[in-house]
Amino acid sequence: MTDRKAITANTLLFSITIFWGAWLLFSIQPMFGKMLLPPLGGGPQIWNVAMLFFQCALLIGYMYAHTLSHYLPLRFQPLIHCALLIAAAFLLPLSLPAETWSTQENANPALWQLGAMLQTIGPVFIILSATSSLLQHWFAAQTGAAGKNPYTLYAASNLGCLLALLAYPFIIEPAWGLEAQNMFWGWGYKALILFFIIIGVGLWRTPAIHTQQNKKKVKSTKTPDWRAYLQWCLLAAIPAALLPAVTAYITMDVAAIPLFWIIPLALYLITFIIAFSAEKQLQAIKTTSLHLLLAVLLGSILIIVAGLYQNLVLVVTAHLLIFFFAALFCHSFLAQQKPKPLYLTKFYFFLALGGALGGVFVNLLAPFIFTYPFEYPVSLCFVLLAFAAPHFHWPMLRLGTLQKQKIWGFLGALLPVGFVVTLAVIFLGDYGSPPWKMGAILLAALGFILLTKRPVTLASGAILLIIVVFIIPFLQHAPHSKTLYASRDYFPLKMVNESVIRKFHLLMHGQTIHGAQFMDPHRAKIPLTYYHPNGPLGDVFATLPPGIQNIGVLGLGVGSVACHTAPNRSFDFYEIDPAIQEIAENPAYFTYLRDCGSPYKITIGDGRLKIAHADNRYYNLILLDAYSSDSIPVHTLTLEAFKLYRSKLQSDGMIAIHLTNRHLDLRPVLQKIAEKMDMQVRFITRNGGMDSRGVGYYTSSYAVLTNNTEILQHLKSTGWLKLNYGESNKTQVWTDNYANIVGSLKFMAPQPFTMTPD
Repeated sequence: MTDRKAITANTLLFSITIFWGAWLLFSIQPMFGKMLLPPLGGGPQIWNVAMLFFQCALLIGYMYAHTLSHYLPLRFQPLIHCALLIAAAFLLPLSLPAETWSTQENANPALWQLGAMLQTIGPVFIILSATSSLLQHWFAAQTGAAGKNPYTLYAASNLGCLLALLAYPFIIEPAWGLEAQNMFWGWGYKALILFFIIIGVGLWRTPAIHTQQNKKKVKSTKTPDWRAYLQWCLLAAIPAALLPAVTAYITMDVAAIPLFWIIPLALYLITFIIAFSAEKQLQAIKTTSLHLLLAVLLGSILIIVAGLYQNLVLVVTAHLLIFFFAALFCHSFLAQQKPKPLYLTKFYFFLALGGALGGVFVNLLAPFIFTYPFEYPVSLCFVLLAFAAPHFHWPMLRLGTLQKQKIWGFLGALLPVGFVVTLAVIFLGDYGSPPWKMGAILLAALGFILLTKRPVTLASGAILLIIVVFIIPFLQHAPHSKTLYASRDYFPLKMVNESVIRKFHLLMHGQTIHGAQFMDPHRAKIPLTYYHPNGPLGDVFATLPPGIQNIGVLGLGVGSVACHTAPNRSFDFYEIDPAIQEIAENPAYFTYLRDCGSPYKITIGDGRLKIAHADNRYYNLILLDAYSSDSIPVHTLTLEAFKLYRSKLQSDGMIAIHLTNRHLDLRPVLQKIAEKMDMQVRFITRNGGMDSRGVGYYTSSYAVLTNNTEILQHLKSTGWLKLNYGESNKTQVWTDNYANIVGSLKFMAPQPFTMTPD
């Protein structure tokens, strides 16, 4: 009974330590990611590159754990690890040195980010990432029943990661600023060191003979070879590539929702928990997840054929389910291949190697290989290949009668499915929804169901299905439309599309329009979309007094703002993406900058950082129009940022903010900033419409901060309003240390307010 209690207490101690180490590992990722926002512009690509760094650092940590566990006696391993943990503690609290920001200006953003993270967070993260692997190895090395299956502790590790990930945006970020988060995280890190010391003392008392006994037991089992290593690596790489790929696909091409990256990562961790918690049900989980993956793929085609592809909730849910079942299939397959505990650290090393390779493929290679986000469907195809590979016989190596029969059987089974799916590709031409198109897809579904006992054929047909759902739509165009330009790099996908009939060009970031222009010379100088003179921006420029007018604009777009011309008015544009400047200044795409006659200058770099170099009291108007797809970079909306803008503003000038957004309501945030800066703020949302020349414009929302009474009076006369709360504004002011994005989501409705005149 005493031994059983000791084993239970020991298991609990290891589980808590692994859980806490995983919590620290995953809570530090978003915390440090926020520190990187100002120098890098706050776009979603920061999180994908950060994920790549964490995957590579995890690989180094697992390599260290494998080396330590195999080349040093068990008793000395905790001594070395505790010493390194204590040494890394001297790097706390974590911070991004100010001098590193200046090195970003002329550097590749992705490489600069990786270097900055290695310099600051690297040592702490690497030593921390070895926690789970080392503790599972030590747990397995102990004598007694508790050490037989250390892989169950991997579920505790992933549970800690999952809870930390979900707690950060909903609990930690709204409650504490970065300084407080850093402090609390440091205390948690010191608590982890204490846990390791307690475990180390226990291991020191463990008889040294246990390691030799375990090695003797394993000698009779098969030693993993290069085939096993390759299989571990590939099965880990596929879902690791799918994770950033599906995140980018959804946030930039379906719904650019802030912090959306949390949901795919949470699903990724859940699949690990399921796969490594189940032992006897792994085969059933693997089979079921594959069938459900195929079902959702077919459902995705039905969504397109039925004309429901504009339903964001439905489409996003379908993509998340596809990712979840694909990752669950790979991870359950991987869990089936896990070796004996003696090879545990080597198993985790190759698992981390696969994760790093998947991240490198999506974040570094794919933007240069694919113009469109094809890494997502390509990764899905690899899932199907992983399913088919164990069942595939290489008939060309042997050309006997039996092999020839297999070849003809394979082709005979594949051709009907290929024919049906090819018809579906043709039928999907303009995304219409006639019943006969739906029937073609149902025939394809029937073909897959009938061929479930032919894995290779089923996988081949499913790959064709993936091409239909994810690749063909990017290669097709809407009727009477064509793509003039498409590129992507560190920054999101940018496309210039031409409407052949209506003769206008559109700049797209995913599904978000960032500017448009008529090619008709008589209407080419009219700012369209959110920048039309009849919209709120026209009111803003109408309030400027005569004389020299220096305008600073954070965000270039297609240069529409430059067509709000006036004598002695000039524009300084600050644009973080060099490709946007190339698009806006290329007359084959847009001619606002060339033809509207406004003197202008474009400065490449993050707007908040670059505008700091402007002369104080220089601008009459500073316009914030910096978007990454549909998300406004948070660091441009903090109290420190607005104090910087005001220092560059003339005493009677104003700050205008473009607030049009599908997901965020930033009015309470700006109201609180205005109060802190002792400035007046006014808001307006004006419906779109058609002007006297037959030119349409969009509904748009803007805000203005100023203390100029004449400007305020003019805005009042054109319908601009104050924001009034029933009791008080409960919104906490955003600073570089604190920002609550979740609280600003429109569906959250943080507090009631009304819009009233002065």
